[in-house]
Amino acid sequence: MGTLIDLSFGLGEDSSDWQFSFPAMGTRIDVSGRGGDPSTLARNSCVLVAELESLWSVFRPDSDVSRLNTSEEWCPVDPRSDALLRDAVELSEASRGAFSPLMGTLVELWGLKGTRSFSAEGGAESDRLAALPSDEEVERAVRSCDLSRLQRDGRGRWRIVADPGLGLRPRLDLGGIAKGATADRVRDLVTQAGAEGVLVSVGTSSIAVHGSRRDGSAWRVGLRDPEGPEYSWSLRVDLAEGSLSTSGVVSPGKGSSFVPHILDPRSGRFASSQVRQATVMCASGVMAEALSTALVVAGAECVDESALGSWAKKRGIEAGWESVLLTSQGPLCSPGVSWMLRQD
Repeated sequence: MGTLIDLSFGLGEDSSDWQFSFPAMGTRIDVSGRGGDPSTLARNSCVLVAELESLWSVFRPDSDVSRLNTSEEWCPVDPRSDALLRDAVELSEASRGAFSPLMGTLVELWGLKGTRSFSAEGGAESDRLAALPSDEEVERAVRSCDLSRLQRDGRGRWRIVADPGLGLRPRLDLGGIAKGATADRVRDLVTQAGAEGVLVSVGTSSIAVHGSRRDGSAWRVGLRDPEGPEYSWSLRVDLAEGSLSTSGVVSPGKGSSFVPHILDPRSGRFASSQVRQATVMCASGVMAEALSTALVVAGAECVDESALGSWAKKRGIEAGWESVLLTSQGPLCSPGVSWMLRQD
């Protein structure tokens, strides 16, 4: 079945404004901008995202990720997968383990790919619960997250080393950073093809921008209210350049209990920090994704700035980052964030 592209022209004050959307990676990709050939940009963006999904999806048996998860041998991977894996390892180290690419076993154990359901409290949902993991199962899954099990050789091949004593195999899952990498690559693709003033949104939680809006102002991004309805937002931030990622717990509506879905790879259980939602803005979508997840898991104290700076220097990007943390006491914004509370 072909990809359905929703392409619109002349959306702004000038006929060169355009926007297109298409389904991919289990969500929707939205791209807005001006200039260039919109039809060509849309077609090439779809091709690129399809390629990346074929490399990084845990649901594709022939993806690089799936081959690593099932093979005991060294596996050659696409250069884009090699780059993402190297980023994942170094950013895991920079987060002191609060983010890990080897979360697949834990994700499966807790049913976050649909095999189990979980509720923090009782109620109708608890009636459908499968048996929750035992302490022993959780402990073994945590040991499988040990970053030393993910190895790279001098030829750029990768492998996952299992421990027969664990009784389970470590599993790679790049879902925590793949959308940020995809947003960056789509933005770079369309800008190199002549577009300007570009915003790319992957599932609304991973955003990459280049240039400004037509009036010269920064892009405005609404951050979801974790206690409100699905499409509500509580404050707005300005994003002039770079990438943004938001991670957090989800609540169906006001008065409802928070539904955890972010696991702490260090404990094997759901994140229990006071941060309900974290948004990070920086020069890299991969960095934004890893840090936003780590902040929900362990707060800003988990970030090793020296390790982060070393990684950024090798990538040729700025290591600085800004954040907005939504807590029960309200929003906590770093000094460099331009933000505004919603005024109803």
